[in-house]
Amino acid sequence: GSDKFLYNSLRYYGQPSDTDLRDANFLLYAANIPEDKKLKHYQPEEIVPFFKQALIEYGFECDIEVSAKITAKAMVDPSKRKIFIHSEINISETEVQALINHELGVHLVTTMNAEQQALKVFGLGMPI
Repeated sequence: GSDKFLYNSLRYYGQPSDTDLRDANFLLYAANIPEDKKLKHYQPEEIVPFFKQALIEYGFECDIEVSAKITAKAMVDPSKRKIFIHSEINISETEVQALINHELGVHLVTTMNAEQQALKVFGLGMPI
């Protein structure tokens, strides 16, 4: 909410278009999708095997740790080659798959790709 954040956001990402603003307003006022109460929900220890299987499929080696020290549901620490799963989440398999797609398919793949590049700046995770 600070002026510095706003300035840097505009510098990195540019001014939002009219379409961006319309989409954001739509999301702010859109009705929540009711959750299907019949879906099985998974505790952190039950989520770990999903991540392990995804790592095998991606062909990556990475440690997985359940932790209360993160604010997100899950995150990748590329410097430690570690995936953290929040110790207090309780989510559906659909959400587990979304986390895997995001954490591994975006963050870990980007990191692994960056390590193969001659310019090491790509390993910083900078927006393009």
